Amino acid sequence: MFIPGVHIDQIADQIGRIGDEDDLRFLIELPPGSMKSVLCSVLLPSYLFGRRPTMQFLQVSHSEELAAKFGRKVRDLLESPEYGMVFPKTRISDASRAADRWDTTVGGGYMAAGATKGIAGFRGNVIGADDVLSEQTAKSKTEREKVIENWHSGIASRLLPKGSIVI
Repeated sequence: MFIPGVHIDQIADQIGRIGDEDDLRFLIELPPGSMKSVLCSVLLPSYLFGRRPTMQFLQVSHSEELAAKFGRKVRDLLESPEYGMVFPKTRISDASRAADRWDTTVGGGYMAAGATKGIAGFRGNVIGADDVLSEQTAKSKTEREKVIENWHSGIASRLLPKGSIVI
């Protein structure tokens, strides 16, 4: 059941600036169940693709499965009749439609990846990082260091000029 909260409006106001402004960075820290993932990993990319179907969005999570789950939700939302009525120019390409890697018909793209995996060959206008550590890996210094190293050496380097990051 949806319960409205001031934090939802505040998050939406801030992340809604992406696409209108360049080089934005957002770090959102709230407890589980606060709608961070829905807002930042599902609705944000859906909204951005509607406004600019040529954009590139890179989603990173602690596992490839979680990242792909977000990709599937975004892709399915973009394919819904309701979305098509609001954003008729945004369509998923038949040639590339996997949950973790799909393209729009006008050259935009979405890639979902695990936080410690390589991301060669894809760059993003926006990088979304959601739950890059699981409850189990967050307790491991080695795993935390692995994610930090991959962020600096791999993920952050995939951001296109003037791009934005939401964590």
